[in-house]
Amino acid sequence: MEKQDINFIADLRSWVLGRFEQFGFLMQQIDRIATNELLVLYFDYDSQFIEPVRRSIRIAAELDTKLSTLPSCVQIAFEKMLEWIYAGVNINSFASRRLKREIKPSSDFSRHNYQYNLYNITHFHLSAKEEDQYPALEEDGFSKRSDYLLLAFFEERAAYIVDIIKHPTASVGQEDWFSKRLLVIIENNWPKLIEKHKMPDGMMLTEELDDAAIKQLTQNGLLTLIDTGKSLYMPPGMGVASAGNSIRTQIAVDRLCNTANLHALWVRENYDAIKNEIIKICNEFRITTPNKFDFHYVYSEMFLTFLIVEQSTGIACHPIKNTWLIPAVSDRAVKTSACCHSLMMRWRNRTGLNSL
Repeated sequence: MEKQDINFIADLRSWVLGRFEQFGFLMQQIDRIATNELLVLYFDYDSQFIEPVRRSIRIAAELDTKLSTLPSCVQIAFEKMLEWIYAGVNINSFASRRLKREIKPSSDFSRHNYQYNLYNITHFHLSAKEEDQYPALEEDGFSKRSDYLLLAFFEERAAYIVDIIKHPTASVGQEDWFSKRLLVIIENNWPKLIEKHKMPDGMMLTEELDDAAIKQLTQNGLLTLIDTGKSLYMPPGMGVASAGNSIRTQIAVDRLCNTANLHALWVRENYDAIKNEIIKICNEFRITTPNKFDFHYVYSEMFLTFLIVEQSTGIACHPIKNTWLIPAVSDRAVKTSACCHSLMMRWRNRTGLNSL
């Protein structure tokens, strides 16, 4: 029986293009964009998209104090945004237009989004009106831009409102995108949010960096620790790579591609043992044994990970749990046989997959 050419990176490409299509992206000249770049674009977009779910709201004391000094239209827009965030209304139309749903060779969702890449803070334009029941959209699907921005740190079920600032222009306020004052506000109000990014006591920078220095280093793709005056932190957003894109996104994509390649290697090196295991499962569960086996890397919404799936039968292998998943059999999963289990563990130990 002829063995299949196993290419799980091609499956990742099909998956990410399907995601873009599912979310209504306009796609142009896709053949000119490498799979790695497509995955970076998707992960960047997905990480910055605020899921419209109900959230509790916490407001920084510093912002609470300054609210009354802001223009009345800003205060009205702020109250409306809080109402929508609490209710789980989709507010992504107020975010940066860089998140426009369009994929082409020049697309870039994270480059220059320094507040997010440094501090994990998302900004929204404060243009909502008191009479708006829902966000008003312009022709491009975004809401009207404004002179003031709401800055917030999001968790799955909570929104931490950090500050409201005037929108920086090309000549004024550019350092606000990089300002460590934002990290100071988080530290003062919700220190547990950034506790895991705190460096051990006793560490210090040889030279204190002001916002201008942080700006210069970040734009040059250099990662620096941030000194709040109380503690030293690794940037919660993990910073910007030399190419200008998000470091955490690049790490996530590299890990996914490496894992896909390792899983493909396991299938290639253990093809006959895997095929025999599937034949045994087919016989046991009265599933028609395929004449040709067809393995692919398929994302499972149930398990929130990629599975190795034999497409003809629908039988899947969960690489992490070492479990075979049988289609159309409710609440049942078959543990791999001693032979296949040992092959998986031998492969995982040899390639270091356990450390991923």
